[in-house]
Amino acid sequence: EGEIPASPAVVSEEKGGAVQDEKMEDVSAEVVQKELRATRETVEEKEAGAKRPAPEGSEVDQQRALVSAALDACAAGSPSDHKQVDIAVNGEPLKFKVAFKKSVWEFELGSENTVGELKSKLEPLSMVPKSGQKLTFKSLLKDDSTLSAAGIKNGTKIMLVGSAVTDVLSVALAKATAEASQAAGAAAAPEIVAALLSLSEQEPHKKIIAKGKPENAVPGYRGRMAPLPPHPVQGIVNRRGDVVQVSVKLDKEEVWLGSKSSTDKIQVATIARAVSEPIKNHEDYHIVTLQLGKFESSKLYLYWFPAQFVTAFFRAIGF
Repeated sequence: EGEIPASPAVVSEEKGGAVQDEKMEDVSAEVVQKELRATRETVEEKEAGAKRPAPEGSEVDQQRALVSAALDACAAGSPSDHKQVDIAVNGEPLKFKVAFKKSVWEFELGSENTVGELKSKLEPLSMVPKSGQKLTFKSLLKDDSTLSAAGIKNGTKIMLVGSAVTDVLSVALAKATAEASQAAGAAAAPEIVAALLSLSEQEPHKKIIAKGKPENAVPGYRGRMAPLPPHPVQGIVNRRGDVVQVSVKLDKEEVWLGSKSSTDKIQVATIARAVSEPIKNHEDYHIVTLQLGKFESSKLYLYWFPAQFVTAFFRAIGF
């Protein structure tokens, strides 16, 4: 692998580490917002009151294509080694790697440097906010822990889990683009239509919710916050439609989903993102989504989660 440089360098499976002088998230936001504004202006001027999609190849159609291209670029989120954070080496020098998606960064820090300092160096590289980073090596690493206390040695490979700013921007922009298309009376693609709907209105979520709340579901209370009970939260439904009970094992840093036949154990360190939204017409309960990977198939959905426990659950798993 050759000598590891003192300053971080991007090693990608697809592209080398191109240096950029500006933050990618800022550049991406500017590009996609510019194209979205152009789309909206064109839609308003050329298709006001229209009830049919713009003809293929028309100006509006081309503008929408530009927005789609910008979204693709945003979602790609290629890391770059811009605006590095300078942190003095404290203690015995350590050379190690951090992996995130398809990229690997090589670092040299000291044994007495903290995990929090490492996260500060990772933020401009990964575009994952420091507060949203999860670093794992054997277990979840704590911000105030020194690298030596965390077991980091020469050659160690640490895994980074988190959602880049550009990923979040892509979701927000998709919704805005959907609204523009709908205002123009254009026939939007299925994914655009879905962006306008709540999860509980989308398939297959709608089908699962239509089966009704489990008989053993804990009563839900919107607008309230309560600590997690000492026992598992019962009456939760997973994406397969099975009724499970949910518990957080803090000593093991795991989330347990137990059913009559088995128990799924999820490492907290593998959860990249956690969000929830109320179930339409049943706002005392939420759909909780745990993002375990990049694709839709890696999302874990939990239906009929009592609203009063959502905040405590997210805090327990670090969100």
